[in-house]
Formats: sequence, structure tokens, C-alpha cells
Amino acid sequence: MAKLYLLFVYEHDDNLIDEVVGKAVSAVEGGDWPVHVAAYLFNGLFEAIEPRVTVSDCYKYDRCRTKAVAVDVPDLDAATQKAAVLMDKPYGLLSSCIAGGWYSLFHRVLHLGRHNGKDCSEVATIVLRAGGVPLYGGRPAYTVTPKDLYIALQ
Repeated sequence: MAKLYLLFVYEHDDNLIDEVVGKAVSAVEGGDWPVHVAAYLFNGLFEAIEPRVTVSDCYKYDRCRTKAVAVDVPDLDAATQKAAVLMDKPYGLLSSCIAGGWYSLFHRVLHLGRHNGKDCSEVATIVLRAGGVPLYGGRPAYTVTPKDLYIALQ
């Protein structure tokens, strides 16, 4: 079984949008939880961040408080292939973050209709599921927050 390393970020302020999203996630989640997640793939950090799903420099969050988590992935090739399909998809700030916050508060799925944008924990959840990691059964990936993912992988 192969390992996929995820990087959970507790604060990030690369730009105003990231800072606002991080503060909103923290407010909804309550407590000291990660506000962003990225995967070490494609020789960098595979992440969904404004404006799209992309690969960033591995050292991007060196000045932030982070925690790396190793995940056993039964089929890393399938996970990597799914990540490649997600590359360059638009970032879904409002739709995904609102749906994740809604689920965190009310434990109900907020159906968004057509859902195109992807957020960080949604992308990580999709990639892990594709690799054979069972996460949250039939719950839509767009409702999984960084906190949810962090807890599920402990």
C-alpha cells in the first residue's frame, strides 16, 4: 500500500480571498482546526485555491502552521489519475465552502444543483476516494471540510 501525504494548513494569507476563506472556515468550524488542505503530488502541492486546481511550490506554506499526514492509499495510480483529471478545474469558493459550512452546522447536505467549482478538501476527498480510501460513504465530497478530512484521517 502506498502513502499519499496531505498537508493541513491552519492559516494562510497569500491573498485577501484566502485570508477571508480561512477566517470563515475557522468561524464555522470553531476551535483550532485546519482551514486548507493540499496533497503532495506532481512534484508539488496539488491544491484547489483561487482561481483553480493547480500544483504549487512545495514550500508555499513554510511560514504557516501546518501538519503533514500520511495516508495509506490502496491504489495510488488511480488517485493520481483522478487528480490529473481535476487539474485546472475552477476553484469553488462560494458553492463548496457554503455547502461544507452548512453541513458542519446542520449535518444536512445543501444541494447546490450544478456544481462546477472545487474547493481544497473536496479535491482531496475525491482523490483519496479514487485511490480506494473510504471517506464518508455517500456524502458529497463538496460538503467535506478540512476539519472533517483531518478528523477522518486520524
